[in-house]
Amino acid sequence: EFYNAQIRDTLTVKASESVKLRFGLDYLFLKTDMSIKFPQLPKEGESQGMPSLDSVQLSEGKSMVENSVAGFFEMETRLFNRLTFVPGIRYDYFSRVNETALSPRMTLRGDVTEKWTLKGGVGLFYQEPSFDETDKIFGNPNLSLESAVHYSAGVEYSPLKHLTFDMTLFYKDLNNLVSRTSEIIERDGEIVLLRFNNGGEGRAYGMELLVRHEFANNFSGWISYTLSRAERKDFGSSGYRLFDYDQTHILTLLGEYQLPKNWSIGLRYRFVSGRLVTPRTGSVFNADRSVYEPIFGEANSQRMPSFHQLDLRIDKRWVFENWMFTAYLDLQNATNRQNAEGWRYNFDSSEKRIRAGLPIIPVIGLKGEF
Repeated sequence: EFYNAQIRDTLTVKASESVKLRFGLDYLFLKTDMSIKFPQLPKEGESQGMPSLDSVQLSEGKSMVENSVAGFFEMETRLFNRLTFVPGIRYDYFSRVNETALSPRMTLRGDVTEKWTLKGGVGLFYQEPSFDETDKIFGNPNLSLESAVHYSAGVEYSPLKHLTFDMTLFYKDLNNLVSRTSEIIERDGEIVLLRFNNGGEGRAYGMELLVRHEFANNFSGWISYTLSRAERKDFGSSGYRLFDYDQTHILTLLGEYQLPKNWSIGLRYRFVSGRLVTPRTGSVFNADRSVYEPIFGEANSQRMPSFHQLDLRIDKRWVFENWMFTAYLDLQNATNRQNAEGWRYNFDSSEKRIRAGLPIIPVIGLKGEF
C-alpha cells in the first residue's frame, strides 16, 4: 500500500524592469506498507532472463515514511537588453538516504543580432536510488545519492518571424551510480552480501536539431532530430558499455494545415533506433525445474530493427454562438507497420521471431466545448 502527496509552488517577484526573482518549494510525502517475497531481479544492463529461485528473499511487515523537501531560487536578469542571465540554486533533503544536496545551476542566453541567439547552461542534479536498492534485505541501506552534471551550448537562427532553426550540443557526466557488487561485508553483526554500491559512472552526449514553424499561412509544425550516445561503466569494469535505453537516432516530424470551412489535417512521423537487447546464445536443460534456461551473450550487444510510425488526423469543427463541436478521425500507425518490440524465443532458445507492436488503430472521436 502506497500513500503519497506532492506540493510544488513558485513565487515570482519582479524586483525591477530587468530583474525577476523566483522562490520555490518542492515537497514529497510517501508512506509505504509492504511485504515482499521475491528473487533478485535483473537491473539495468543485466540479462532479462528467468530470475533464480535460489535468490528469493523475504521482507515482511515493512513500514516506511519518506519526506523529500527542497527549496529553490532563481534570479532572471536582463543585461544590456541583449543578455539574459539566470543563476539558480536548489537545496534538497532526502529522508530515505538521510542526505542533503546543494545544486547550483545557471543558464545564459544572448541575442547577438535580431536573428541570431547564443545560449548555454550548466547544472548539478541529484536523485535517490530506487526502493529495492536501499532495502536492507534486497539491497544496501547505506547507498548515497546519484549525481549528474549537465552541460549544454547552442545557437538559434530566426530568418523569419515564424521560422526558427535551433541546434544544441549536450554532455552529461554521471557519478555515484548504483552498481551491482559481490562484496561481502559485516552488517549488524552478520556477514551479508553488499549487493550494491555507488561505484558506477556514466556519460551521455550528443546533438539536438530543431526546425520550428509557428502558425503562419495556415500551417504550423516542426522537425526535430537527436543524435546521442549514452554509456555506463559498472563497478569493477574496465570499459564503458551502452545504457539499456541508448537511442542513437531520434527523428520526429509534426505538421498541421488548416483547410477552408474549419477542416484541418495533421500528421506525425517518428523514427527511432531500435532498442538494445542481450542476445541468447543457447540454453541448458534444468532437470530440477524441467525447463531450458537460456544462455545470454554480451549485454546490450544487439539492437532491434528501427522503429517507424506515421500517424494521420483529420478534424472538422463547427462553431456556434456559445459552443463548438469537433469530429475527428485519428489513424495511429497509418501504414500498419509491424514494429519490433522484442524477440520471442521457442522453448530451448534455438529459434526466434519478432514480437511486433500494435497494428493500425483507427479512432473516431467527437468533442464538444462550451
